[in-house]
Amino acid sequence: MTPKEIRETIGQNILQLRKNYGISRKALARLIHIPENRLRRIETGDLNAKLYDFHLKRIARIFDISVDLLFAPDLVP
Repeated sequence: MTPKEIRETIGQNILQLRKNYGISRKALARLIHIPENRLRRIETGDLNAKLYDFHLKRIARIFDISVDLLFAPDLVP
């Protein structure tokens, strides 16, 4: 996978998890301590949107999954 494909996969998984759990973008952004517009850019796969390992750990904790699953192309159908 290319970096772009990885970022798109992570973004799609975050978006689907957020929707499945009924969490707004604003609420999730607050929980992981980033601006809402950055979360939007992450969800769309923007390579320039800063996303660090501690953000991924927070997201995994919120959704009670392992960080590895955020990279899985088949996490959410």
